[in-house]
Amino acid sequence: MDRPAALLVSHVPHRALTSNPRVSYALYVPPGHYSHGAGATPAPAKLPLLVSVHGTARHVYDIYDSVPFAESTPCPILAPLFPAGLDGPNDVDSFFLVGFGGGGQFALRFLYLYPERLAAVSIGAPGRSTVLDERLGLADLIKRVRVQLVIGDADVDVHGGREFWAWVQQMRAQRKRGDGCASDEADELPIMDQGRLDTLRNLHESWRRDGIVAQLDTVEGVSHDAMGVRECIPPFPQPWVQNQSTQ
Repeated sequence: MDRPAALLVSHVPHRALTSNPRVSYALYVPPGHYSHGAGATPAPAKLPLLVSVHGTARHVYDIYDSVPFAESTPCPILAPLFPAGLDGPNDVDSFFLVGFGGGGQFALRFLYLYPERLAAVSIGAPGRSTVLDERLGLADLIKRVRVQLVIGDADVDVHGGREFWAWVQQMRAQRKRGDGCASDEADELPIMDQGRLDTLRNLHESWRRDGIVAQLDTVEGVSHDAMGVRECIPPFPQPWVQNQSTQ
């Protein structure tokens, strides 16, 4: 295998996104899926893609821990890095999206915005579980996506801390007194008084009433810890990824 070809499989060097160089990504492509040289058997159809989105702390090195899953399935894994401070078409028809924490919140909202792009999605412990706006009529599209909700059963702390939300309420009260009325901007962010576990369970129940089927996995003894829930995530998309890999 020549050097340029070698850079397109296994651990691909961290690359900048062409359309926006501020965003970069790590990529792992199982080298065993591709053969090179005279007489080699042509590779089967392109592999399905799994996208793993980091949380607020932006740990992207987890891609190295995902190599066994990528090799055994097989599927390439893409781990984008969205730098802090950030306020085009391709040949991937649909893909599998995984995210935890801030990445889980991203995955949930991506599901609402682009359900047709997802084959399956694993949403891990989002800080704020966004409720589906029934007026948008997206339920039927979301029903076609295989969805996993995953969280530790000890992930019960209020996101941001109760002190923060008490401060928010105090600031809103001061604004009301100063303006004489509450502005739309002040009331835009609902007060959170539940931990991630309760809000994710409420989301699961809300979806059930809308006919959206989602697999809810709670991991015993785990708080807000991506490593603690990791083992139950790969088995969820693996059957569908493997099915796509053989087509």
